[in-house]
Amino acid sequence: MDTKINFAQINEQNTIAYETIHNNPDKGLVLSRETFENSKSIDYKKGMADSKLIEGWCLLLKNNYNNSLEALEISLSAFKEIKDSHGEIKALNAFGVLYSNISNYETAMKYYTESLNLSQKTKDDERLVSAYINIGSLYTESGKIEESSDCYDKAIEILKKNKNKAQLCACLINIGENYQVQNKLDDALDKYNQSLKISREIKNKVYESNCLTSIGKIYQKKGDFEKSDIFHSKSLEIAESLGDMLSKSECLTNLAILYLNEGSFDKSIKYHEEALNLSKNIGSKYYMVQNYAGLTNTYEQKGVMQKAFDNFKLYHNAFSDLQNDEIDVKLQIMNAQYNIDASKKEAAEQRIRNKELKEAFERVSLLNKIGKDITSSLDMETVMTNIYMNLLSFISADLFGIALYYKDSDEVDFKYFLENGKRTKRYRKPLKREGSLISWVIINKKCLFFNDVHNEYIDYVPKLIGFNIKTTNSLIFVPLISGTDVIGVITFQSSKLNAYTKQHLEIIQAVGAYSSIALENSIAHEEINNLIKIINSEKKALQKAYQKIDSLANHDILTGLPNRRLFTELLKQEIKQADRKKSKTAVFFIDLDNFKTVNDTLGHDAGDKMLKMVSQRFISTLRESDTIARIGGDEFAAIICNVKKADDIKKIAEKIIGKFRNPFKVRESSFNIGISMGISLYPDDDKDIDSLLKKADRAMYEIKTNSKNSFILYADLI
Repeated sequence: MDTKINFAQINEQNTIAYETIHNNPDKGLVLSRETFENSKSIDYKKGMADSKLIEGWCLLLKNNYNNSLEALEISLSAFKEIKDSHGEIKALNAFGVLYSNISNYETAMKYYTESLNLSQKTKDDERLVSAYINIGSLYTESGKIEESSDCYDKAIEILKKNKNKAQLCACLINIGENYQVQNKLDDALDKYNQSLKISREIKNKVYESNCLTSIGKIYQKKGDFEKSDIFHSKSLEIAESLGDMLSKSECLTNLAILYLNEGSFDKSIKYHEEALNLSKNIGSKYYMVQNYAGLTNTYEQKGVMQKAFDNFKLYHNAFSDLQNDEIDVKLQIMNAQYNIDASKKEAAEQRIRNKELKEAFERVSLLNKIGKDITSSLDMETVMTNIYMNLLSFISADLFGIALYYKDSDEVDFKYFLENGKRTKRYRKPLKREGSLISWVIINKKCLFFNDVHNEYIDYVPKLIGFNIKTTNSLIFVPLISGTDVIGVITFQSSKLNAYTKQHLEIIQAVGAYSSIALENSIAHEEINNLIKIINSEKKALQKAYQKIDSLANHDILTGLPNRRLFTELLKQEIKQADRKKSKTAVFFIDLDNFKTVNDTLGHDAGDKMLKMVSQRFISTLRESDTIARIGGDEFAAIICNVKKADDIKKIAEKIIGKFRNPFKVRESSFNIGISMGISLYPDDDKDIDSLLKKADRAMYEIKTNSKNSFILYADLI
């Protein structure tokens, strides 16, 4: 067999495999591995290096980062060994992309810079362009737009000479992203369209999909739902055809957000859940976070608060995992939004035949816009200001107010009041059941509409309370209703007679529907924030609420130790670790001896103090890697990890008993508290958690019955 011909064939095979990387990474993976074996059979080192690089790229695009890293390391070493600088630069670039994808930007910059320096040294323009593009992308991520633009300008200058369309396509996408960051949407759209055209010319499906996604986001920002939907859907089709599950997750997430903004909650939930399941399958924690957050927001806007809270807890866990695995990710609360359905608007506009219908449609559009603005925030102050500013644009008022009604305490909180455009002092007081217009509105769940207050109020209340007789002549009260309950009231008041019309009342009622949703969400949000501040003022609001709940659910209130529930979960995790490490785990079931004497002698307060002292003695005796929990009145349990043999456990048990030989001092009295311990060993005694606990308990009962202040292994009972 002619070696030279075989080398040429392998080069051709690698070329074919490389061309399939983006369009079909699965096929590229198969081809690269076949080519590697062929290269290995004839000891063709460059062929092996090239095929391993291609394998690394394919795995990277499939988000199989661990195996990708292994393949790239083999490739880089091989290129260095044969002194192939071009291949070495490509491998360095691939490393940079890998670390950038997992958000390790510092390491990514290290590899990109190394690639840039070697490209300049060897005058490799193709690789130099890639380095500039990738470094520019990192600068964009860091908010350094000028530095990023400088990199892209340098890349474009080189591309003017070598006319590499694939690289030009990538560079234009990144320049578009820069414009998008600066909110120059038309400039960004121009660059994306240029790149889209080139990607189709060169039949690069990955770049085409990226362009379609970016264009979809631009149209989404512009408020063109129909076009945005088209581009996102096309991108999704390409991602599915390529088998690119990460891109598919992104596309599904984008569609979910799009439908949320349009107000199609069920569609939004469907796409979020599909994206979430896919993200779990491929291990993409970033998109798990995005979709848990999206589901939380969607259910919150839909008013399904329990599901919103359940998804928030899952979001918090996923967010914490993402922080541990990657870089800190800023917590975002997706604001509630309602978009006008473009197709419905167009159809409605076509039905308008006269000025009256057109004006009615414009009012509906305005109300939808106001509704979107009002529901765009969870902050109470912002929501109320938005309500006021939007209504003030077509309803005048000498006094404007929003009062919240708290049914449980039967109180009214005059939370947002302005007189002649100036805020007045807030106050909260019990609802007056008689003689108050606001009370009448809350009790009857009906509006009040007066254009001559002093001649009209008598049919509703015996006298005016809280009004300036000289200045208030016209008023509107509209109840804010959620479900069947009144949660507040909006009022407009004027010194003029006949200041308001029925149309004004209808507008306030229409806006009131949005206001009820926004205020109810804000109240819930405010309550969560208040709870979060109690837990830890330095934590972000939504994180703190879950941490408080989690702590109460999993820890003993008196001692602060893990409770039985958390102990069981920790034992499950420790058993998994033991399986991986081929080690043993011991379960101690511990009962205090003579503890009743403390309660009988000094009372339960002293007993509680003793339990806290006992807990601290356990903590100081055990290793940081071990776990001690309080699972009952004077019962404790411990997890001892990384056990090699049973004798090690006996030494630990003797150490604990030794520590407890020292008496405890409570209220000037000394008490000798012993401990009886039963011990079971995983996997020797059992592999089932409940069985391990029962066997440790049985052993403890045996020692407590016969001798006390000692220990015994379950195995020694047999």
